Amino acid sequence: GSRLLEATGHTREWHEPRLDYETLGFEVDGDVAQEEDGVYVHPDSGTRVYDDTGKTVFGNWVYVSPGEKVTVRYVYELPWRYVTSIDADGRFASHSILFQKQAGAQNVTLESDIIYDNGLVEVASVPYLSSQRGSGIAVDASSLITQDFSGDVYRGTVFRLE
Repeated sequence: GSRLLEATGHTREWHEPRLDYETLGFEVDGDVAQEEDGVYVHPDSGTRVYDDTGKTVFGNWVYVSPGEKVTVRYVYELPWRYVTSIDADGRFASHSILFQKQAGAQNVTLESDIIYDNGLVEVASVPYLSSQRGSGIAVDASSLITQDFSGDVYRGTVFRLE
């Protein structure tokens, strides 16, 4: 349900199959056919957008030469509001998110920023931000986290309602 707003840094290219699978008599896999039928091409970026087991996928090719660095950036809107749980007294709200690393991806950095209303004050988080300085996680007043994305990353935050 996420909506792609912008994608940059990738190579605008898609490869077509080199073989005519139908003529060669290959059997069609129903799951693959269903996924391929649901592909939407984002007109501004050329990004392929589709659903895979309930998750929105943004797909592009990226070519990186030895010794070169490439930054790929996706800006997207989630299909829900950030604060998803408020306690019974109405004093605290919380939210969590799991960032899942793509298998095989290496040397990737994750940047996550929480933008929230003035009526919320961040009181606790996982990872615990104040103890993370100097350990590869950088944090500023806007709740921005930049860290190595070598595996799945869980982020949870509790807010006090002002």
